[in-house]
Amino acid sequence: MNFKKSDNDIIFSNNNIKKIEKEYNKRLKTSRFSKNIIPIQKDRFAFIEKIIKFFIKIIMFIALPKTARKNKIKTKELIDRVYTRFMSRDFAFIPASFAFYLLASFIPIVTSVYLLLRIMPLDIADLFLSEILGRIIPGVSTFVDSLKIESTAQILTIGALYLATLWVSSGGFAKFIYSENYIYKHENTGNWFINRIKGFLTVFGITVYIFITIAVYLYIYKATGLVEADSYKKYLYFYITFSFFLLITLYIGFSLLFKITPAFKLPFYLVLPGSLITTIPTTFFITLFGYIFSAGIINYNQYGIFGTIMYIALLISFVSYFMYLGIIANESYYKTYYSTYTVKKKVWSFKIIKF
Repeated sequence: MNFKKSDNDIIFSNNNIKKIEKEYNKRLKTSRFSKNIIPIQKDRFAFIEKIIKFFIKIIMFIALPKTARKNKIKTKELIDRVYTRFMSRDFAFIPASFAFYLLASFIPIVTSVYLLLRIMPLDIADLFLSEILGRIIPGVSTFVDSLKIESTAQILTIGALYLATLWVSSGGFAKFIYSENYIYKHENTGNWFINRIKGFLTVFGITVYIFITIAVYLYIYKATGLVEADSYKKYLYFYITFSFFLLITLYIGFSLLFKITPAFKLPFYLVLPGSLITTIPTTFFITLFGYIFSAGIINYNQYGIFGTIMYIALLISFVSYFMYLGIIANESYYKTYYSTYTVKKKVWSFKIIKF
């Protein structure tokens, strides 16, 4: 007599868990109760989560001191905290809204830097447009040509645009300061008036910082005599030196921004991880797209002013997200290794007004 072994009689061993789960799901689908059971779905964002956590882990490995890196439990807690806060719902719209204000601040900051460079000797203002902006922002020459002043009406129009964008950008950095205090869960996020003043001072400080660093770079660039060199040497010199210059300048700039703007005391070394998280992707983005444009791989000029504005908007959005990722990393580092609460600053000029 032949006995036929049915599928129901198969005995599975615990040594093959995947085979057991596969058979269980197969039988569950054929069950009469399958319609009332919600299947467990795999997380589609698991791969993205691994990439983000790996990036954070690499940055933290570079930025954290050796004693902090040795504590693997704390390090894992730090990385999980950064990722959880970055992917939380209350964070979703903060970088996107700040990107708009950051885009608005582009006009007054770049205009102010250009006007300050025009005051300086050696005619470095035109070099700023051609050798820096012209290489890192595709099609900017077309945009600058459209802003040439030929009448009093244009002066008034551009002046009004400058003041309007300055007002909007100061409001944006006021919200940035508010969100910093909120992310760190500071006891007081600041009032509208104080944050607005800080917003103006932040825009002014960023302008002065960019002016000083750009002026130093352009003086060195002109002193080397490469202004008259052939295009190949100029490209080679620019993308080697400017990449390092941009990396160092952004790192110091973001560190100062994250250190000075909050309404609470923050040791300088506690903002370095977030500064590095913001600096590396930003430098890579600017250098990569600048090289693609300069090499002629993509001709952005064919899109005119629209292409320039869209590129600037993409760059600003990219920077905005990594700025807030950097702030969250700093907050997690602060709360994990330093303290669970914040201590407000004592600013002598605002003693009467509460923060």
